[in-house]
Amino acid sequence: MYFWLDENIPLEPVHVHVAQGKPIPNGTKIWITKNHRCSLAHNKSNIPSAP
Repeated sequence: MYFWLDENIPLEPVHVHVAQGKPIPNGTKIWITKNHRCSLAHNKSNIPSAP
């Protein structure tokens, strides 16, 4: 898991990219919003919703 901020224009909320091994631009992205909720931005690394 990798934390990113100040990414893209307009700036996206603080978020994490989830990928196996090293950071990749198309990893799954989860935004952390100001009200401390998490929002799935996209799931491009195809993380399963259940084990």
